[in-house]
Amino acid sequence: MTNTPDTKLDTTQSKNEDRFTILPDGLIAYQPQKDNPLPGPSVARLRAGAHWLIPDYDFIGESLAALKIEEDEMKSKLKAWMKEHIPSLLPFAKENPETPENLKSLLAKIADEGGIAERAELDLPELTSEERFFLRSQGLRLGPVHIYYHQMLKPAPLTLRALLWATHEGLKHPLPYPRAGVTSYSWPENVTPDTRVQHWFGYPLYGRRACRVDRIDKIICDVYDSAQKGVFSVKNTWAEWLGCGVEDVCTILDTLGHTRTTPPIDPNAVLDEGAEKPTIDYRLRVDKKPFKNNAENARTRAPKKFDKSSDKKPFDKSSFKGKSKKRNDQSRPPKKKFGEETPLTNNPFADLKEMIK
Repeated sequence: MTNTPDTKLDTTQSKNEDRFTILPDGLIAYQPQKDNPLPGPSVARLRAGAHWLIPDYDFIGESLAALKIEEDEMKSKLKAWMKEHIPSLLPFAKENPETPENLKSLLAKIADEGGIAERAELDLPELTSEERFFLRSQGLRLGPVHIYYHQMLKPAPLTLRALLWATHEGLKHPLPYPRAGVTSYSWPENVTPDTRVQHWFGYPLYGRRACRVDRIDKIICDVYDSAQKGVFSVKNTWAEWLGCGVEDVCTILDTLGHTRTTPPIDPNAVLDEGAEKPTIDYRLRVDKKPFKNNAENARTRAPKKFDKSSDKKPFDKSSFKGKSKKRNDQSRPPKKKFGEETPLTNNPFADLKEMIK
């Protein structure tokens, strides 16, 4: 059974006194009653603004008249809510004053891509352990294929990100959002997916299968960890991570540039009793430096800091000179001198000495 995109979208409500809800079709609902869980009437529609993170609005006069709220007042309420709502879900929408200077251009590029970017498209500098730790502390994952904020894979940030971008690009709403929790899904043969939309969903296309970026990076990490002399075998675990078949995983590996060295397996072939299931072998792509997962693990640790002003005295070897510990003579037998014979009186083979005389 293949997973298909779901057109339903959970609404995201404000935690403020002003209760707005962004609907999948780009409408913005307003609920004036605090105890009413329903979204309320639609008061505005999103439209493209100066930047995809700064949308503009077309207000619905009939709804404002029914609520007895002037357009300027509603516009002020909505802008104040959006100014708080967008950074709460999209971590890159707010500048961090503690960002190191040499990382600002990198983070700006990732922000332009919506918090998820392909590693090959970025000019990634050589990062120190302190810089890597800072990026990790901001929720940024440096994968072998993608660099992304892990928060962006949650349903609410993912849908808001895609909705704002699609509005800025003038795309029709609602978009075919993936269901929450799905790690990959395939498209019907009569539907042509949009590669740009899939990127902004966080589910890039590999053939006709859309895969969540964290699962792709997890598979490629395992590929490089398990490869021996540039060759690796496809694991059933990878198919389980994506919820698909092994041949679908092979299509993804082909798209990523790895070379298959064994022919396709006939799914209808009958194996002999006791025969092992044939493996699918691949050769790593050679036009790219292999990803070193050990370096990825090392950046999760904070750099050590040593306090030189400590009052602790350094170790002094001279204080132990001439104070060697005396050995307890009763705990060990005395050392034998060279040529000294061990007495055999208590030995079970003591009579052997008399027999060989």
